[in-house]
Amino acid sequence: ARQELRFWIQLKQRIPLWRRLPDFLRARAETRAIKKNIRDRLAAGEVRDDFVQSLVGLVDRIGIDRVTYLVTVQLIAIAGVPGMMSACLLYAMTQHPQWRDLVRQEMKALTEDEVYDLPVRKVPATMRFIKEAMRMYSTPFVTRRVASRDISVDGVEIKEGQMYEISSYVQHHSQEYWENPQVFDPDRWLSSRRSSPGGAYVPFGFAPRSCVGASVGHAQLLLFCALVSRDFHFEIASDRVPSVRQDGFAVPSNFHGVFRRAVSS
Repeated sequence: ARQELRFWIQLKQRIPLWRRLPDFLRARAETRAIKKNIRDRLAAGEVRDDFVQSLVGLVDRIGIDRVTYLVTVQLIAIAGVPGMMSACLLYAMTQHPQWRDLVRQEMKALTEDEVYDLPVRKVPATMRFIKEAMRMYSTPFVTRRVASRDISVDGVEIKEGQMYEISSYVQHHSQEYWENPQVFDPDRWLSSRRSSPGGAYVPFGFAPRSCVGASVGHAQLLLFCALVSRDFHFEIASDRVPSVRQDGFAVPSNFHGVFRRAVSS
């Protein structure tokens, strides 16, 4: 329901109160649960190895309400576009096992400390795999904006105050910028093949209002690849034929299976 609301916000910009209210009430309940968890930790002197722990130490300086806000924002960021893209990465691994194996080889060659240092130079195949998945499975497809001034583009006139649409999906699948754009081909990002797409690659949106959490999103996806390639193995249920549903957001559909812990070799 929350992803559907986000889609309608992107599409319509102005959402009536009756559609927003259930999401507002859910958010209030989630905020209360997060605040209670933080208070319980402080009262018990409990220390956990998670991202919340680094923020709990700020309670004395900025107050529990602001810490709760920071934790909530982090959870929203994780569950939003990076969460959907993680599902698409896992889907791509199942559909292209040769790339899953390349990612696994790179990740298994790293120590635990190296993984968390985000060594992008040591995992070139993984980085190409992530970039291609973000190109292929663009999310969201369409962003609507209101013109702050008159705009003229290739003979199309947009007056100040009018609404217009921009689409990362259209740019990422345009034959004007990409060779065989419908083909999943991470090697298109090799320096020997790559040609400048002229600003057509916009996985985190369009400047100047692109996602400020792009670096965090990249880090999340890199760590996710390490987790699902070297630490776990995902097996699709034999009675399922997955695909990617493309109705505003790219989300794997009919994608059911089992995670098993990888056996050390």
